[in-house]
Amino acid sequence: MAWWSRGVFVTGTDTGVGKTVIAGLLARELSLRGIYVGVMKPIACGCDADSSGLPFSPDTVFLKHCARVEDPVELITPLLFRDPLAPSSAARNESRTVDRALLLSSWEALKSRHEIMIVEGCGGWMVPVDEEWLVGDLAKALGLPILVVARTALGTINHTLLTVHHVRSTRLEIVGLFFNESGPGVDAKTRESSCQEITRWTRLRVVGSLPYMAKWADRLPTDEELSQVVRMKEVCDEAT
Repeated sequence: MAWWSRGVFVTGTDTGVGKTVIAGLLARELSLRGIYVGVMKPIACGCDADSSGLPFSPDTVFLKHCARVEDPVELITPLLFRDPLAPSSAARNESRTVDRALLLSSWEALKSRHEIMIVEGCGGWMVPVDEEWLVGDLAKALGLPILVVARTALGTINHTLLTVHHVRSTRLEIVGLFFNESGPGVDAKTRESSCQEITRWTRLRVVGSLPYMAKWADRLPTDEELSQVVRMKEVCDEAT
């Protein structure tokens, strides 16, 4: 495989940047190529309540749907919190602690089942997981190479350069950048100049890009909808 072998940890420059969509679409395309790909979102915050009043993560359902796996959602996302906060704060509000052992045992179980793992981080790289760990520490514990998802809007240069700098400080490999137009109305000049500056300063390759897509808020996307993605097939051609 060209730019990953064991899988990839998908991080972002901030929350809402499109990590879930990109992780899911990568998993879907690899699955269609006959690769037994697994997905994981170790921690989900801001979870909805199901009919029983228990928290569940729509992002986890989306990832499972895209990867076409039978893994239980409790394994894909072992820790769920109700408040849309950093995991450390969300856990504190529920008088809970972030169970690192559970995170790592779930990871080991999933890793043993699949050829490739795609793991989505929580928020950005420097988000606190507990009193001692940031998301970057969790990524380092898993040992996967990193895919950085960045916006194309104004302000993305600073956010992306800071993220790349901190990822590199852990000495983890960065496989590249994935630009996502996470909101409407980004003009072409801003998008192109931002991407050019980021790639010039980071010396990283752009492994993919997505145009703006309204969220699939009330249903899961169809296979036809999932296939309408800029460069996704080319990205997976390089990976397989």
